[in-house]
Amino acid sequence: MLLGQVMMRLKLDWLGDPAPDDKLKNTFRFMVIVAVIVFLLNTIFEPEPDLQGVPHPSPIHQFISFVVFVYMVYAIMKVRKNIRMRDQIPESQCIGCEDLVCAACCGCCTISQMARQTADYDLKEAAFFTPDGLSPLAPAVVV
Repeated sequence: MLLGQVMMRLKLDWLGDPAPDDKLKNTFRFMVIVAVIVFLLNTIFEPEPDLQGVPHPSPIHQFISFVVFVYMVYAIMKVRKNIRMRDQIPESQCIGCEDLVCAACCGCCTISQMARQTADYDLKEAAFFTPDGLSPLAPAVVV
């Protein structure tokens, strides 16, 4: 959901592309719906352990996990690239594929870094379940 909030701050759609305001409002909602659906599907298709207690994931569970992984890597990569272009941050490692490597190898850290890069938490308090992750009562932050 934090990725959806970062996308909202940058005015990006669910694919990480710039979006007009009428489509922008659906970005965070889409990310929440995806998170809920993935949670429910993973709960339904949770791997069943055998007699020795070793879990054996079903093909459906493996497919869901693969699709979610591919989408998340793609979305994180696109958002990170947008931030680098906006703030004129050059690639320093893995030139040409740094966004992909960061998204694939450490998506959680990358999303956290992007959240800090797109908001000044000294000026605006963070809020858990708002579309942009910032308190609606705080003054606006110019990005």
